[in-house]
Amino acid sequence: MAERTAPRRRAVLVAIVLLAITLRPAVTATSSLLRRIVDGVPLSVTEAGLLGSLPPFCFAAAGLLVPWLLRRLSAERIAVLLLVVAAGAQLVRPWAPGAWPFLAASVVVLVAMGGGNVVLPPIVKAWFPDRIPQVTGAYLVAVTAGVAVPPLLSVPVADAVARATGSEVTGWRVSLALWGAVAAVIAVAWLVPAAHPRVVPSGRRPAGDQRAAPHHRLPVWRSRVAWGVALVFGFQSFSSYIGFTWLPTRLTDAGVGDQRAAVMLAVFGAMGLPASIVVPRLAARVRNTFALVTAFAACMAAGYVGIALAPATLTLLWVLVAGWGSGLFPLALTLVNLRTRTPATAASLSAFAQGVGYLVAAAGPFSAGAVAGATGRWDLPFLLGAASMAFVVLGAWLAGTRTLEDDLERVHALPARG
Repeated sequence: MAERTAPRRRAVLVAIVLLAITLRPAVTATSSLLRRIVDGVPLSVTEAGLLGSLPPFCFAAAGLLVPWLLRRLSAERIAVLLLVVAAGAQLVRPWAPGAWPFLAASVVVLVAMGGGNVVLPPIVKAWFPDRIPQVTGAYLVAVTAGVAVPPLLSVPVADAVARATGSEVTGWRVSLALWGAVAAVIAVAWLVPAAHPRVVPSGRRPAGDQRAAPHHRLPVWRSRVAWGVALVFGFQSFSSYIGFTWLPTRLTDAGVGDQRAAVMLAVFGAMGLPASIVVPRLAARVRNTFALVTAFAACMAAGYVGIALAPATLTLLWVLVAGWGSGLFPLALTLVNLRTRTPATAASLSAFAQGVGYLVAAAGPFSAGAVAGATGRWDLPFLLGAASMAFVVLGAWLAGTRTLEDDLERVHALPARG
């Protein structure tokens, strides 16, 4: 049995990493081509702003949609469905006839990508229960690659196509559609996991697993563990989105040059790469993750205070410290598997934490911009981001050391395991 399973696990690992690569290109490729898209669709300033604010709202919507799908399909087959939908929408989107069809196609793409965020943790738990930190780290590195690579390729591809066709509009359209073709190819890699699913709907057994028992729907929203994980996920995203959106503005407002401000933003984002490798392994080695979460929250807060109060002094230090604090993101995703017993419950917790979390995250750039607009001060948004770390620490305390099932069985008298 082990000899037959090993090649399949390797195929699933490759599929997980490839899926992770597709979870951000529709965001960062769009950003790098935004000026051409605005001129070519065309989009008004308001419509362009709406396009920029869509990702967290669509990711939150995916947290509501995926539990409904999980009651009908295995997570592995949902992954295939999401990739096919994302591929189709990305191939169609550049040729959308006007602003609102373009925005509608963008919503479809982003909800599909958000669904990928939700299904990956339970799939990792089901296929690699003995390698959760390692596989989580691997797919988070792939997510980071999916953030960094599209901006590097999108403009050169658009320029090359524009030269070949004599049309700048055709150039950005082909460049944007390229990522739909990538998603379509990656969908093929998921045919093996989809044929042998392990994260199955209630009342069914995973293929080849004679021990798995049907599970009932858990009232996840009643669990302090679930709310704890949601707070960690939500407010780390709230704070990180403030940095990604407003860090260059804060630095240039303080007299830092445009080029240096752009480099500092790149450094801030790049810190997610080592964090993705190290943090899941650290989290798996400690039973109580409160101190670990608090340490990363303190880094984020300290870095943001430095950016707020002394942005032109020791700028690189503040950005490195805050960027290391963004290790809260892989830590929050690792908590989904550490605080659940089964892949099915991990799916429920993943959907809940990301659904609530991305709604909180969406408020970050908006509230920070509103504060700066009302006061004329760009230090206050980063002080707001630092203060939000208090909710992350509260979430770590609520998440505690119990599993979600333990919490619900203890507090709400649900049927115990066994």
